[in-house]
Amino acid sequence: MNHIGGFITFIKPGTACIVLAGGVAISGLTEKALFSLTTKGKEYRNLPEPALLINAFGVSIVVFIIAVLYLVTRPQYARKDVPAINKKD
Repeated sequence: MNHIGGFITFIKPGTACIVLAGGVAISGLTEKALFSLTTKGKEYRNLPEPALLINAFGVSIVVFIIAVLYLVTRPQYARKDVPAINKKD
């Protein structure tokens, strides 16, 4: 599995970085939710108000990553070559 992940990161470094950053953000949210809500007397599984906010934030991170990956992988959204800007004298 490490070799597959390394190969994908080598081939597409930008997309791999955004996916890994999203994974880190989601795991951080999960850890914060599980440890902070259980110590304050509110169980995470009962879904108090902070748990709903954390879940909504996690879903928004996933939607953002999917949107970025969609835009990055589509050629119609690639930067157009502008001759006046890229002019070599």
